[in-house]
Amino acid sequence: MTAVIFQTPYFQAPLDLTSSSFRLVELQPCSPTDIIKCHLTAHPSPPDCPPFVALSYMWDHTSPKDTIYLNGTPFLVGHSLWTFLDEMRSRDKFQMYWIDAICINQSNIQERNHQVQLMNVIYSQAKSVYIWLGLVEERSLSIEAMEFLKDVDSWHEDSKPYLLVESGKITSIQHDTIVALCQYKYWERMWIFQEVVLAREATIYIGPCTMRLVTFQSIIQKLEPSRIESMMPWVEGTTRWAEYDDTERVGLSFVCDLLLYRRRRKFDTTLRHAIQHCRARKATDVRDRIYGLFGVLQARVSSIGVDYHIEPIYLWIKVFAYVCRNEVAVQTPYILSIEQVGERLAEALELEISYETIREFIETQKAIVD
Repeated sequence: MTAVIFQTPYFQAPLDLTSSSFRLVELQPCSPTDIIKCHLTAHPSPPDCPPFVALSYMWDHTSPKDTIYLNGTPFLVGHSLWTFLDEMRSRDKFQMYWIDAICINQSNIQERNHQVQLMNVIYSQAKSVYIWLGLVEERSLSIEAMEFLKDVDSWHEDSKPYLLVESGKITSIQHDTIVALCQYKYWERMWIFQEVVLAREATIYIGPCTMRLVTFQSIIQKLEPSRIESMMPWVEGTTRWAEYDDTERVGLSFVCDLLLYRRRRKFDTTLRHAIQHCRARKATDVRDRIYGLFGVLQARVSSIGVDYHIEPIYLWIKVFAYVCRNEVAVQTPYILSIEQVGERLAEALELEISYETIREFIETQKAIVD
């Protein structure tokens, strides 16, 4: 009986898996004391659908669930998602959203396979991407830090990010606030890689505070005079970098790596290069460390496909075969050798594969190509 109740909204808004259809969820007006109400509908993929906002947030699988009404039926969502919906309700942002935990029937593997392949279209065509970092935790940010976050977007002049801090120096509190935001576990998630990189426009929400992503990026760049590249993991030998502790360095590395990709999203990115940068990102399902790249790489890796029925070892074989056959000749700065790609790919999928096995696989692929 329970399963039927919770599947009902998906039956009311069925998807055509032979086309590029997807669902949108509308947050409906209601008083702050009411249970949150949403309505789920199916639509053709963008641009043949209503304007919508795509949500990027961190799932919380271990937290208690909260109940909302979806198409009039009780529906359980994680607490982080509930706090986002509640915050949007308090701001009267009653509009269409794309939220993976609601818009995709997560228990239907065929539907998940289909929808993951639409991520590029969804996040690149959304009118905006909302980045939800959650509610402000007690003692995590000072009053001065909160005031800074509330005012920071006013620093922009004529929408030119490079003017952001030219008129004044970043104070110690402001600097520490930005570094603290970089420590949020959100930035370590695998799925946010494509969600943030593909966004045309994005806004960061943390409790009652908002900050445009372009503002955040401008400040991050200002933390290090040598620009964002100087804080990348492979060139850490800067004076500023040495001032951060290990935890801060990890957070800054994830954020800087992500923003660097966002700035360069119009340039070609190889699967080989993306694996190098994303293998350590957090994912509940190890296969997402690969599938989470496809939105950015898109047509280039369409032959691999998305299949959540496949075991990690067979996904390793498919992906590494693709690299061996299509990206052997790629030579760019900081690029891994083909052997290293095999090792990093195994690391991403949490597999133990020997160097000898990787070498044998490479030779086999060479023979096939020849």
